[in-house]
Amino acid sequence: MTAQAFDHDYWQYTVPKVWTERRPHWHCYLWQGDGVSWGRDCDRRSTLTDITPLVVRDWLNKPAWTIKQAPEDPEAAVAWLKREYDKVTQSIGQQATAIPEKTRFGIALYDLRAGNDLSWGFWVGTSTMWSAAVVGTDAKCH
Repeated sequence: MTAQAFDHDYWQYTVPKVWTERRPHWHCYLWQGDGVSWGRDCDRRSTLTDITPLVVRDWLNKPAWTIKQAPEDPEAAVAWLKREYDKVTQSIGQQATAIPEKTRFGIALYDLRAGNDLSWGFWVGTSTMWSAAVVGTDAKCH
């Protein structure tokens, strides 16, 4: 049995339109805090805290004040993600340059257009976790 070759550049050749059929908007979330807080699963499961949840869609159960932005198209959501990521890039270290920026944000745009959610997390320094998420939701939620 042989595995088929995987096209790692798939995101450059197709433009998914799933999001245009579903007509969502996105909620953008951001959290930065100490590793001890991030490691407390009970706090991450709580709907009362702003700590990154264990399941990305559970962001939608968090308080409304945790929503940082609510873009109506994938391009605006990725632009928000890039602005926030750029603020911490220098602190992330080698992970920031391990994937070319064009690829990192190209795949993010592809995924949102394909109807997927995004959840990124990086250690900033030695003990701080930075987390950002973009979660699709019904256009009539608020």
